[in-house]
Amino acid sequence: MGASRKFVVFATVLVFVGAALLSKPAKGIGSVEAPAQGSVAGHIAFTGVAPEPTAAALAADPYCSSQHSEAMMLRPVDVGDSGGLRHVVVYLRDARGGGGNAEVVFDQKGCVYTPHVLRATVGQTVVFRNSDQTLHSIHVRPTASPEFNVGQPLQGMETRRVFNSPEIGIPIRCDVHPWMTAFLSVFGHPYHATTDDDGNFTIDQIPDGSYVIEARHEVLGTLTREIIISGGRTTVTFEFS
Repeated sequence: MGASRKFVVFATVLVFVGAALLSKPAKGIGSVEAPAQGSVAGHIAFTGVAPEPTAAALAADPYCSSQHSEAMMLRPVDVGDSGGLRHVVVYLRDARGGGGNAEVVFDQKGCVYTPHVLRATVGQTVVFRNSDQTLHSIHVRPTASPEFNVGQPLQGMETRRVFNSPEIGIPIRCDVHPWMTAFLSVFGHPYHATTDDDGNFTIDQIPDGSYVIEARHEVLGTLTREIIISGGRTTVTFEFS
Protein backbone atom coordinates (compact mmCIF):
# COMPACT_ATOMS: atom_id res chain seq x y z
CA MET A 1 0.00 0.00 0.00
CA GLY A 2 1.35 3.40 -0.99
CA ALA A 3 2.18 6.06 1.53
CA SER A 4 -0.62 8.35 0.28
CA ARG A 5 -3.25 5.60 0.63
CA LYS A 6 -2.06 4.75 4.13
CA PHE A 7 -2.47 8.38 5.06
CA VAL A 8 -6.05 8.46 3.73
CA VAL A 9 -7.05 5.33 5.70
CA PHE A 10 -5.44 6.66 8.88
CA ALA A 11 -7.21 10.01 8.49
CA THR A 12 -10.56 8.29 7.95
CA VAL A 13 -10.13 6.28 11.18
CA LEU A 14 -9.35 9.43 13.09
CA VAL A 15 -12.51 11.10 11.76
CA PHE A 16 -14.73 8.19 12.91
CA VAL A 17 -13.09 7.99 16.33
CA GLY A 18 -13.39 11.72 16.82
CA ALA A 19 -17.06 11.70 15.85
CA ALA A 20 -17.80 8.89 18.30
CA LEU A 21 -16.09 10.76 21.12
CA LEU A 22 -17.92 13.98 20.35
CA SER A 23 -21.31 12.26 20.18
CA LYS A 24 -20.94 10.92 23.74
CA PRO A 25 -21.01 13.68 26.37
CA ALA A 26 -18.24 13.56 28.91
CA LYS A 27 -19.23 12.21 32.31
CA GLY A 28 -20.41 15.04 34.49
CA ILE A 29 -20.74 17.48 31.57
CA GLY A 30 -24.27 17.97 30.28
CA SER A 31 -25.48 14.68 31.81
CA VAL A 32 -26.94 13.68 35.17
CA GLU A 33 -26.56 10.13 36.38
CA ALA A 34 -29.40 8.77 38.50
CA PRO A 35 -28.24 7.60 41.92
CA ALA A 36 -28.05 3.85 42.38
CA GLN A 37 -31.09 2.40 44.12
CA GLY A 38 -32.02 -0.77 45.92
CA SER A 39 -34.71 -2.14 48.18
CA VAL A 40 -35.19 -3.82 51.53
CA ALA A 41 -37.60 -6.67 52.19
CA GLY A 42 -38.19 -8.66 55.29
CA HIS A 43 -40.35 -10.57 57.70
CA ILE A 44 -41.53 -9.68 61.19
CA ALA A 45 -42.36 -12.55 63.51
CA PHE A 46 -43.94 -12.84 66.94
CA THR A 47 -42.68 -15.65 69.17
CA GLY A 48 -44.38 -14.81 72.44
CA VAL A 49 -47.87 -15.49 73.76
CA ALA A 50 -50.39 -13.03 72.34
CA PRO A 51 -53.03 -11.56 74.68
CA GLU A 52 -56.43 -13.18 74.47
CA PRO A 53 -58.74 -11.33 72.06
CA THR A 54 -61.78 -9.53 73.44
CA ALA A 55 -65.17 -8.97 71.81
CA ALA A 56 -66.20 -5.47 70.79
CA ALA A 57 -69.39 -4.20 72.43
CA LEU A 58 -71.27 -3.89 69.14
CA ALA A 59 -74.68 -4.08 70.83
CA ALA A 60 -74.19 -0.47 71.97
CA ASP A 61 -75.02 0.62 68.41
CA PRO A 62 -77.67 -1.40 66.52
CA TYR A 63 -76.21 -0.35 63.17
CA CYS A 64 -72.75 -1.61 64.10
CA SER A 65 -74.23 -4.86 65.36
CA SER A 66 -76.09 -5.33 62.07
CA GLN A 67 -72.83 -5.12 60.13
CA HIS A 68 -71.35 -8.24 61.73
CA SER A 69 -72.88 -11.71 61.68
CA GLU A 70 -70.63 -12.86 64.52
CA ALA A 71 -68.63 -11.34 67.34
CA MET A 72 -65.91 -8.92 66.25
CA MET A 73 -62.76 -9.84 68.11
CA LEU A 74 -60.18 -7.21 69.03
CA ARG A 75 -56.57 -8.39 68.77
CA PRO A 76 -54.01 -5.81 69.89
CA VAL A 77 -51.30 -8.32 68.92
CA ASP A 78 -52.52 -9.79 65.64
CA VAL A 79 -50.49 -12.81 64.56
CA GLY A 80 -50.99 -14.70 61.30
CA ASP A 81 -51.12 -18.46 60.94
CA SER A 82 -47.41 -18.58 60.03
CA GLY A 83 -46.36 -16.48 63.02
CA GLY A 84 -46.03 -13.22 61.09
CA LEU A 85 -47.03 -10.05 62.91
CA ARG A 86 -49.59 -7.75 61.32
CA HIS A 87 -49.95 -3.97 61.73
CA VAL A 88 -46.24 -3.21 62.10
CA VAL A 89 -44.91 0.02 60.60
CA VAL A 90 -41.43 -0.36 59.09
CA TYR A 91 -39.40 2.68 58.08
CA LEU A 92 -35.94 4.12 57.57
CA ARG A 93 -34.99 6.39 60.43
CA ASP A 94 -33.65 9.86 59.55
CA ALA A 95 -33.96 9.24 55.81
CA ARG A 96 -34.59 12.09 53.38
CA GLY A 97 -36.68 12.39 50.25
CA GLY A 98 -39.93 13.64 48.80
CA GLY A 99 -43.34 12.22 49.54
CA GLY A 100 -46.40 11.14 47.63
CA ASN A 101 -48.94 13.51 46.13
CA ALA A 102 -51.93 11.17 46.05
CA GLU A 103 -54.49 11.42 48.83
CA VAL A 104 -54.46 8.78 51.55
CA VAL A 105 -57.89 7.47 52.59
CA PHE A 106 -58.78 6.50 56.15
CA ASP A 107 -62.23 4.91 56.13
CA GLN A 108 -64.84 3.98 58.72
CA LYS A 109 -66.66 0.93 57.46
CA GLY A 110 -68.57 -1.67 59.45
CA CYS A 111 -67.73 0.37 62.55
CA VAL A 112 -64.06 -0.42 62.02
CA TYR A 113 -61.23 1.95 61.17
CA THR A 114 -59.59 0.93 57.88
CA PRO A 115 -56.65 0.62 57.74
CA HIS A 116 -55.78 0.05 61.37
CA VAL A 117 -52.30 1.42 60.69
CA LEU A 118 -52.21 4.42 58.36
CA ARG A 119 -49.11 6.01 56.79
CA ALA A 120 -48.64 9.39 55.13
CA THR A 121 -45.84 11.79 54.27
CA VAL A 122 -45.50 15.39 55.35
CA GLY A 123 -47.73 17.60 53.21
CA GLN A 124 -49.84 14.72 51.93
CA THR A 125 -53.62 15.01 52.27
CA VAL A 126 -55.34 12.45 54.50
CA VAL A 127 -59.03 11.90 53.74
CA PHE A 128 -61.09 10.77 56.76
CA ARG A 129 -64.24 9.17 55.35
CA ASN A 130 -67.42 7.76 56.93
CA SER A 131 -68.84 4.89 54.86
CA ASP A 132 -71.29 3.91 57.62
CA GLN A 133 -74.89 4.94 58.24
CA THR A 134 -74.15 5.95 61.81
CA LEU A 135 -72.35 8.68 63.70
CA HIS A 136 -68.59 8.38 64.06
CA SER A 137 -65.98 10.73 65.43
CA ILE A 138 -62.34 11.04 64.40
CA HIS A 139 -60.31 12.03 67.44
CA VAL A 140 -56.68 12.42 66.38
CA ARG A 141 -54.15 13.13 69.13
CA PRO A 142 -50.71 14.03 67.77
CA THR A 143 -48.02 15.76 69.83
CA ALA A 144 -46.19 17.48 66.94
CA SER A 145 -49.41 18.87 65.38
CA PRO A 146 -52.67 20.28 66.76
CA GLU A 147 -55.17 17.75 68.15
CA PHE A 148 -58.57 17.62 66.48
CA ASN A 149 -61.87 15.81 66.92
CA VAL A 150 -64.37 15.78 64.05
CA GLY A 151 -67.87 14.29 64.11
CA GLN A 152 -69.25 12.65 60.97
CA PRO A 153 -72.97 11.86 61.40
CA LEU A 154 -73.74 11.13 57.73
CA GLN A 155 -72.65 8.38 55.36
CA GLY A 156 -70.25 9.65 52.73
CA MET A 157 -68.91 12.57 54.76
CA GLU A 158 -65.23 13.35 54.27
CA THR A 159 -62.79 15.48 56.23
CA ARG A 160 -59.39 16.40 54.82
CA ARG A 161 -56.30 17.16 56.87
CA VAL A 162 -52.65 17.80 56.03
CA PHE A 163 -49.92 16.99 58.57
CA ASN A 164 -46.81 19.15 58.33
CA SER A 165 -44.67 17.51 61.00
CA PRO A 166 -43.29 13.95 61.11
CA GLU A 167 -44.60 11.80 63.94
CA ILE A 168 -44.77 8.05 64.49
CA GLY A 169 -47.80 6.30 65.97
CA ILE A 170 -50.37 9.08 66.34
CA PRO A 171 -53.36 7.55 68.16
CA ILE A 172 -56.83 7.83 66.62
CA ARG A 173 -60.06 6.85 68.34
CA CYS A 174 -63.80 7.15 67.90
CA ASP A 175 -65.39 8.74 70.96
CA VAL A 176 -68.74 7.14 70.03
CA HIS A 177 -67.47 3.56 69.64
CA PRO A 178 -64.57 2.89 72.04
CA TRP A 179 -63.40 -0.26 70.25
CA MET A 180 -62.53 1.79 67.16
CA THR A 181 -58.84 2.68 67.40
CA ALA A 182 -56.06 3.19 64.87
CA PHE A 183 -52.61 4.74 64.48
CA LEU A 184 -51.25 7.23 61.96
CA SER A 185 -47.54 7.67 61.19
CA VAL A 186 -46.36 10.73 59.25
CA PHE A 187 -42.94 10.63 57.61
CA GLY A 188 -40.64 13.17 56.00
CA HIS A 189 -39.69 10.66 53.29
CA PRO A 190 -41.30 7.87 51.23
CA TYR A 191 -39.32 4.94 52.68
CA HIS A 192 -41.89 3.20 54.85
CA ALA A 193 -44.25 0.21 54.73
CA THR A 194 -46.74 -1.80 56.76
CA THR A 195 -46.55 -5.55 57.23
CA ASP A 196 -49.09 -7.68 55.38
CA ASP A 197 -51.17 -10.51 56.85
CA ASP A 198 -48.09 -12.77 56.90
CA GLY A 199 -45.75 -10.23 58.50
CA ASN A 200 -43.89 -9.38 55.29
CA PHE A 201 -42.91 -5.96 53.95
CA THR A 202 -40.95 -4.33 51.11
CA ILE A 203 -39.56 -0.81 50.69
CA ASP A 204 -38.39 0.05 47.15
CA GLN A 205 -36.35 2.75 45.39
CA ILE A 206 -33.98 3.45 48.26
CA PRO A 207 -30.78 5.34 47.33
CA ASP A 208 -27.63 3.35 48.09
CA GLY A 209 -26.18 3.92 51.52
CA SER A 210 -26.21 2.89 55.16
CA TYR A 211 -29.45 3.19 57.10
CA VAL A 212 -31.13 2.43 60.39
CA ILE A 213 -34.42 0.60 59.84
CA GLU A 214 -37.06 0.43 62.56
CA ALA A 215 -40.14 -1.71 63.10
CA ARG A 216 -42.82 -0.28 65.38
CA HIS A 217 -45.80 -2.06 66.89
CA GLU A 218 -48.46 -0.25 68.88
CA VAL A 219 -48.18 -2.62 71.87
CA LEU A 220 -44.81 -4.35 71.55
CA GLY A 221 -42.66 -1.28 70.95
CA THR A 222 -39.84 -0.67 68.45
CA LEU A 223 -36.99 -2.84 67.16
CA THR A 224 -33.98 -1.44 65.27
CA ARG A 225 -31.50 -2.85 62.74
CA GLU A 226 -28.69 -1.43 60.64
CA ILE A 227 -28.71 -2.16 56.90
CA ILE A 228 -26.70 -1.33 53.79
CA ILE A 229 -28.40 -0.71 50.45
CA SER A 230 -26.14 -1.36 47.47
CA GLY A 231 -28.07 -1.56 44.22
CA GLY A 232 -29.90 -4.81 44.96
CA ARG A 233 -32.31 -6.23 47.52
CA THR A 234 -31.35 -6.34 51.18
CA THR A 235 -33.24 -8.64 53.54
CA VAL A 236 -33.84 -8.14 57.23
CA THR A 237 -35.89 -9.92 59.89
CA PHE A 238 -37.36 -8.73 63.17
CA GLU A 239 -38.64 -10.88 66.01
CA PHE A 240 -40.97 -9.56 68.69
CA SER A 241 -41.68 -11.59 71.80
